[in-house]
Amino acid sequence: MRISPLQTNKDINNKFSFNSVQKPKQNFNCKTINNLSNYYYLPLSFSGNRTYSSDKNELFEVPSHFLIGKCGDVPCPACGRKMLNQNQFLQFKEELNAVDESEYINVLEKWQDYMMPVELQAFEDIKQTIKKHTDMRKPNDLRTALVILRHSKLTQLQAIQMRRVKKMRSLAKSLPEEEKAVLMAKLEKLQKIIKKTGEESPFRRKIMIDKISKIKIKNPIKYKKLQDIAASFPTSNDIDSAWIVKYSGKNKLGEDWTSYDIALRLLAPSIANTDHILAYSTEQGHDDITNYMSMHTGCNTRKSNKSFLQWYYEDKKLRQQSMEDYFKKADELISSGQVDNPKYTDYVAKATETIREVSKGKVEIKL
Repeated sequence: MRISPLQTNKDINNKFSFNSVQKPKQNFNCKTINNLSNYYYLPLSFSGNRTYSSDKNELFEVPSHFLIGKCGDVPCPACGRKMLNQNQFLQFKEELNAVDESEYINVLEKWQDYMMPVELQAFEDIKQTIKKHTDMRKPNDLRTALVILRHSKLTQLQAIQMRRVKKMRSLAKSLPEEEKAVLMAKLEKLQKIIKKTGEESPFRRKIMIDKISKIKIKNPIKYKKLQDIAASFPTSNDIDSAWIVKYSGKNKLGEDWTSYDIALRLLAPSIANTDHILAYSTEQGHDDITNYMSMHTGCNTRKSNKSFLQWYYEDKKLRQQSMEDYFKKADELISSGQVDNPKYTDYVAKATETIREVSKGKVEIKL
């Protein structure tokens, strides 16, 4: 089959964009997290060039323009909790800016129904700490509460990390001597890093995964198992102990996280993002609304480029119910005219068909 100059291999392999004219490249400047006034744009932006393609022009949609996530109180198809839209997050920031730090707790309580599970648990830990320590020099101070919690949460986190190291050691025993020696040497260094995290030395999970990935192991099954263990090291997206350790420490500039920063990050992962049902990079996921679901920024980060079925079976019962709730709400928004755009008329039917096709009929969304 000849590939037209206007098509890519991805277009040819994608039934949704087959024989379509490739859209012009569109540039999106990535906003950095340092600019907190624009923080809510971060997960909706792409740096560099990106090509968007669809078999039908009327379905083409830049992910950041996807309208479902711009409506309020849409349930996340990953976890089922309500998502924040950009205007709601701006309102939250305005409320924070209008009060003293000692009132941040009251503002956050007003918005806690939007917090994702990890952030909600961290917030509950903060409130309990403040209630218990009535002698705090700064009443209701978020930063002070996290510092008080740090030691116990760090102990929990290190225990989880060391269990991962133990799994890697067990795997190393089954490797040839040369490969075993290299991996064991890396694990000795890793263990020392974990033990140092009680002070100022941060645990750089991404750096650790990168180093582990460069270890040469000939057996592909054992190599993949090693990568899976490395990827399972907890992050602040996964568990409240890691979240509390991170924000009770220092940021990348070596400065303490402030109570204002901490308050923002309790809500920021709840902002609506746009997820590809079929992953863009690994499943030839096309860029139009038939392949989109709105999703929490935090949930979308966790999903990353996993295949749809891998993501679905991580928590089948929760994903099934959450997606059904999401599509029911989307259908309600479209039917009532709150999403007033003709291209969305068949969105629910077509997106759920995408799910049915990619899962080969194993996942059926009941509305």
